Amino acid sequence: MFVRYSDDTAMLALLSDFASYQSYLSSVVRFSSWCSTNFLHFQNERNTISPTVINGETVEQVDSFKYLCGVC
Repeated sequence: MFVRYSDDTAMLALLSDFASYQSYLSSVVRFSSWCSTNFLHFQNERNTISPTVINGETVEQVDSFKYLCGVC
């Protein structure tokens, strides 16, 4: 059995009114359902994931990050 997980996924929305907020929530529910249907799972346990190594260097795992936008 393989454990699959969703990683580096972001859902962004401009919530200008209640209708856009409802649409956003609906999208989150659909995404979560899609993940379940496709056997993807959300995991919070870091120690179950082996470290990623690129060119002999371990990639740092962080608790938070910021998307940089070149058009904003």
